[in-house]
Amino acid sequence: LIEAQLNGLPSVSTPAGSAPEVVINEENGFVSKSFSALELSQLVKKLSSNPALRQKMGTSAKIRAKKFFSLEKQVTDHLIAYTHAIEIRKGNRDA
Repeated sequence: LIEAQLNGLPSVSTPAGSAPEVVINEENGFVSKSFSALELSQLVKKLSSNPALRQKMGTSAKIRAKKFFSLEKQVTDHLIAYTHAIEIRKGNRDA
């Protein structure tokens, strides 16, 4: 999902795992309410038949993916976490 969004593509997913964290329903794609193949196919059809909606959601997807899930964001967040852990280990409890 993240790779698609980084490439400006909206997503259709089920509510399983971390998908609802990545796909914000009706903002950067669709999250089905169930695991129904019929519902998923209807959501895909909704996107495929509406170029303006695809473009809008794709743009939103790319912005959100870069903000929260890019490699740079992940590296920065890990460095902050590790630095904080090291400071705590050294005894600086205020870190």
